[in-house]
Amino acid sequence: MSFRLFHYWRSSASWRVRWACRLKGIDVELVPVSLIDGESEEIKHRARHPLGRVPVLEVLNKSSSQEQNPTPPRFLIESVAILEYFEEIAPAPRLLPTDPWQRAQMRALVELINSGIHPQQNPSLFESVTPPVPAEFRQELARKAICEGLRAFQTLSEPLRGQYCVQDQITFADLCLVPQLYSARRFQVDLSPFAALTQIESRLLQTEACYLSHPDRYEPPQALGNP
Repeated sequence: MSFRLFHYWRSSASWRVRWACRLKGIDVELVPVSLIDGESEEIKHRARHPLGRVPVLEVLNKSSSQEQNPTPPRFLIESVAILEYFEEIAPAPRLLPTDPWQRAQMRALVELINSGIHPQQNPSLFESVTPPVPAEFRQELARKAICEGLRAFQTLSEPLRGQYCVQDQITFADLCLVPQLYSARRFQVDLSPFAALTQIESRLLQTEACYLSHPDRYEPPQALGNP
């Protein structure tokens, strides 16, 4: 079994999945899908993800009998669902705490970012609004959502934290936190109140898997100067 990952270089959700692949040694073919020039809205990508988003994981079956008995493509959407799938098929190294309470708390931290912050900073939130929302107002709303979410994350993670978000084990929470901090800087958020989180980020950025999955390594030349 092998995989193809449709991703966008600067997508924080895509980074989470690329990072997990590096940590777990999962061989995946990376296929870029642009979110800014209409490529993600094309019919062929909508067939993979009905909302035209990334990441999308395609599960490839390369068995010898595939030509005689072709199987329809299998696609899995939503970064956290993909992380959970990887955890089941490639359990080492573990990215979920073994303790049930810590595991539940970690999932709460993940959802603070995945469901709390991320949708409110997503440009698609304002695309259908009439009249168009001014860019400055959109930026301010995003900064407010990011700050509120990071404040909650920092508070709730305090009893769990060690070297990383949950003791000294890299977990889904770290895979969500670091990309979110990367996005926060794009929105010019002052991160000085979140020193506990940026210290974790600093440690994680020094790890090989984080470095190899970092957006800057996948930035296309034509992306330079884009917002």
